[in-house]
Amino acid sequence: MPPKIPSMIKRNNSLDVLRGILLIIITVNHIGGPLSRFTFQPMGFVSAAEGFIFLSRYVLGLVFGKRLLEGREMELATILKRSLKIYGYHVITLLILLIPFCFDHLFLGKWQSPELIPLIENPRIASTAYFLLLFQPEHLDILPMYILFIPIGIIALKAFSRGKKILVLGLSLLLWIFGQFELSSITGLGQIRLGFFNLFGWQILFITGCFLGYSRTLGIKIIPKTKVILACTLILLFCFAIVRYGTGLEGWLINSVRSFSEKSNLQIFRLINFFVLAYIIGFIIDSGHFPKSKPLAFIGRHSLQVFAFQIVLVYCYTPVREEIHSMGFYPKLAGQLLCALLLFVPALMHKYYINTFRPVKSYSSTKNITLAEQEILK
Repeated sequence: MPPKIPSMIKRNNSLDVLRGILLIIITVNHIGGPLSRFTFQPMGFVSAAEGFIFLSRYVLGLVFGKRLLEGREMELATILKRSLKIYGYHVITLLILLIPFCFDHLFLGKWQSPELIPLIENPRIASTAYFLLLFQPEHLDILPMYILFIPIGIIALKAFSRGKKILVLGLSLLLWIFGQFELSSITGLGQIRLGFFNLFGWQILFITGCFLGYSRTLGIKIIPKTKVILACTLILLFCFAIVRYGTGLEGWLINSVRSFSEKSNLQIFRLINFFVLAYIIGFIIDSGHFPKSKPLAFIGRHSLQVFAFQIVLVYCYTPVREEIHSMGFYPKLAGQLLCALLLFVPALMHKYYINTFRPVKSYSSTKNITLAEQEILK
């Protein structure tokens, strides 16, 4: 007998809190300062980017997996709408960052980022490459992954529902292995720059996130939450942290872990480190001991808007970072705290926009995503 699927999707506050925490960590690390000592890969070879990407696909697996199990088809228009929404934020972010280039003023010249110079020197080619997701300046390479992998995630979910889990996961693993050999890099082709993240490597987080979210919808626990496994993962996490930050440690194994934990390709030990940490966090959430913070959950509910805002924030802060850091410890700390607090601005603006300009009746169509699903995917 197939497992019973709940009729309503309840928003998991812990996932929102976790997203809020990850957004603050990403912002604090990009701004730079004393807080980064505690937020930049404190658990070994894992950054907030891995968690943010994995969590978004986990939620996708929960929401759309439920739709599939209920026999509801996912229309192409619904899938494209989500990708186009993210694409819109990707384009708007760039347009905002290009504003200083529109004025020939010495003061604004400070905010003319060198990362965006190709768009000014060769606007036709560079802008075309940007709109085609082939030119990705620093910090502008995360959203393109979401745009590309949402349709792929939906295809994977459909395959999961048809019993092709092994095929999809095996193909994802092969693509990840392919990505480890740098065969996917494109260099020296004019304005083409695919960003820091190797898509072949990082897609494995998207696919496994979808799979685990889908499995959770079925009520299947891929790895049981037991104290024995928790103890083993805690030991492994401690070992990764020691290898990452321990001084004077040498040896074949230690050097191998350090050598194969590179971020851009999501190498093997970074991947293991991430899943170890993900299991521990999942255990804490399931046990009900994860912090329940309404402010952090509020940021997490508007993650797309907050993430796009923090890109602009980092680009605006970078030209004055050196000057602020030269003032000493407290100005650096104040800069990080202020930027973290500013993340509430886009969240509040988006909430106001929803309450003011988006009528509830737009969610009522049975052919589209339900209100509960819309809320979870925000």
